[in-house]
Amino acid sequence: MKNTLKRALPFILGFSAIALASCNGQNAVSSSSSSGSGSSSSTLSSSQNSSAASSSSSKSASSSAQSSSSTKSSSVASSLSGHTQAEVDDYMAGLKSTSHANHLYYHYLRYDNVPASYSDWDVWAWPLTKEGYRFDWNGRQTSSDRLSASGLATVDTFGGAYVDIDLTASYDGGWQSASKTMGGTKMSFFKSDGSPVDTIGLQIVKSATRTSSAGFWVNDGGNLFISLANYALANSDGTTSYHVFAVQDQVQSAGVLPQISIVDPFANDDGKNVTYGDSTYNNASWTDRALAPTSPLFLKGDSTKSYLTSGAGVGYQIMASSFADSDGDGFGDIYGIDQKLDYLKDLGVNVLWLTPIQLSDSYHGYDITNYYLVDPKFGSKTSPAGTKKGAVDSTTALADYKQLIADANAKGMAVIMDLVLNHTSTSNDWFIKSAQLDRDYRGYYQWGNHETQSEIKEDNYWYPYGDHPYSYYAKFGSAMPELNYSYQATRDAVIKMAKYWCALGVSGFRMDAVKHIFLEDEVTSDGGDTIISDISTSASGKTLNYSSNLTKNLNFWREINASVKAAYPDAFFVGENFDGHAYHVAPFYEGFDSLFDFYSYFNITSAAANSLNSSVGKPIQSYDGYVSGDAYTASADASLKNSTSAISYTGNWNVASIMAANDHYRTGSSSAVSSYSFINGAFTSNHDIARCLNRVVGSGDASGIQAQGTITSSNYPEALKAATCAEIAELMMPGCTWIYYGDELGMSGNWQNGATTGTDSYADLSYRQPMKWVQDGEVGDGSFTTGYAVTGSGTKVQWDEIN
Repeated sequence: MKNTLKRALPFILGFSAIALASCNGQNAVSSSSSSGSGSSSSTLSSSQNSSAASSSSSKSASSSAQSSSSTKSSSVASSLSGHTQAEVDDYMAGLKSTSHANHLYYHYLRYDNVPASYSDWDVWAWPLTKEGYRFDWNGRQTSSDRLSASGLATVDTFGGAYVDIDLTASYDGGWQSASKTMGGTKMSFFKSDGSPVDTIGLQIVKSATRTSSAGFWVNDGGNLFISLANYALANSDGTTSYHVFAVQDQVQSAGVLPQISIVDPFANDDGKNVTYGDSTYNNASWTDRALAPTSPLFLKGDSTKSYLTSGAGVGYQIMASSFADSDGDGFGDIYGIDQKLDYLKDLGVNVLWLTPIQLSDSYHGYDITNYYLVDPKFGSKTSPAGTKKGAVDSTTALADYKQLIADANAKGMAVIMDLVLNHTSTSNDWFIKSAQLDRDYRGYYQWGNHETQSEIKEDNYWYPYGDHPYSYYAKFGSAMPELNYSYQATRDAVIKMAKYWCALGVSGFRMDAVKHIFLEDEVTSDGGDTIISDISTSASGKTLNYSSNLTKNLNFWREINASVKAAYPDAFFVGENFDGHAYHVAPFYEGFDSLFDFYSYFNITSAAANSLNSSVGKPIQSYDGYVSGDAYTASADASLKNSTSAISYTGNWNVASIMAANDHYRTGSSSAVSSYSFINGAFTSNHDIARCLNRVVGSGDASGIQAQGTITSSNYPEALKAATCAEIAELMMPGCTWIYYGDELGMSGNWQNGATTGTDSYADLSYRQPMKWVQDGEVGDGSFTTGYAVTGSGTKVQWDEIN
């Protein structure tokens, strides 16, 4: 296939950038707009938004807790001089007598702590899986359109300013990015059982940026997710309120008490703490490491082990959140997967790939906040670890994961981890420290100065950090800053982390977005670097540039592969390069045992689609020369820029020539291939693209996402036959073929509610529907059926009308 798959930002990788943006308040599910008005009071205990359905009556604020909004601090030093523990205790005692039951008070202290300094900011708050609402600082009056506010914030020297959120009220929430208006979605912070939600998201937003043309909400500290119970305060009247205390530039370190002493990391900053273009942060070794051999365990097998006695063979991809819910909360969990191992064994599966299970901000997990922790959302109340502790946390979730690995191994299956190395969450501790100018972590990310460096701007995917002159590079979305792998310390950190998981029992890694490690616009190219151009235009007319630096990408992956295999030679590396151009993908075999074969997926499913839609049928040979085709040469490839040196092996546009090229890159030898030393990664579909069933009733366009069709009750029987034929062809390919959960059942992936990729930011949820364990299963009925809403949105992951 000669057509390179073009990137489509919102949905073609393992995460929806727009779904995350909705957590940021940048993009919400489109709905009709309705206006609302807001007001604020001068006391701590009153509800500040009159648009709420209900609010409590006000009390008098304790003088120890609040000072007049007209009072200004004499200097930064006096505002941040610190308090004794006794003073903090007195302050909290005052809050106990003035706080309302079931109100959340979010305190935010800026360094200068004068009322006027809060006027540019507000708070966007949302229940974890619902839309959000704007709240203004106490003392300020919200405008009728809720886009601005007037008046001065009430401040004190302990907590600064605060917003008062009545958790019992109903709000007209939501943000419509197209019209840049508030409202249209009813939301509440209370559950149907009359108790507050467990988790709330908070973001401190620079108000004026909501309506900017760029669409990015400048914020302080990104999304802060709080477990409400951890911030409970026992009021004097026997009720419970909730208080969160945050400090400028240190929002992710929010606590239950005011800080006794505060240090401003930017106090002496001169605006020159940039990493982009600074040689200090370009100290990685650019000498390529020797090729590490393919994992012998996955390539040939090991008869002395309980698993993979004959090699990889058949893999199975599990969308962890959608596969099996063991405790009835609607969210798929690790223990649920463990309970289904016999099903997978009977299916003939040898390798399990779970989508990311590390701590993250989202339902899908492709925005890691801590690489060493398993996310409690994948834990289970009914697992042995959860039952023993009587609660679910990262330790019980880790215990569940270790047990899954042991049980899978005992049943003959290996488990590999989905590892997201290109970027993290803004909530990741590495990013927090980097953002606060920590010398040990500043170089982990790309930072530029948008006031002095002309190329550092939002149109180029550089996002401002707070109200400082610095911006960070984040191609996939503002909440996912990209790691800087020109800096050796960053490479060393992820190698150490990968070895940790290998020591725990993980058999290898599915590496996400492998060509994105070094994109052309995030690093300065050297003269001999091969650049693969990948430029397209979005539906809105924006130029999307995903051109990548092949030379630097190969250098990085060779080092990661060799470093991990030096300690764990059986470790398996399979990479995702979302590109149908096989000769652009093949060089990555220098750093991988296996790569997902998008070339074959697009060609085989397109052949099936065109044959199904033709009255006479067409032989597979006619589809872009999949079996016999014309020659490919790097010198004639117009998408290669700067140099062609990284494209060492070429051939014809057919599967045999491409397989040979793959093997040449894997072995470093141009000798004739007698047996493959690479492991091809064919697949039936995956979480980023249409299920095979939908592809075969589509347009037959080999370029990818646009080829999806809709399954109906009338076309299902013939579509199932065509899809089964295509999937059998994939399973017969050499290497390890990956079955996407549910494809073995003939599950569909129709876009729901009439949505298409051009109109629905959550279209990829259609590929991630709940696994069908029983017909008409429901959450909590004991069938392991999942059902949940997306982080920061009321949009649900649910079955379409066919499933």
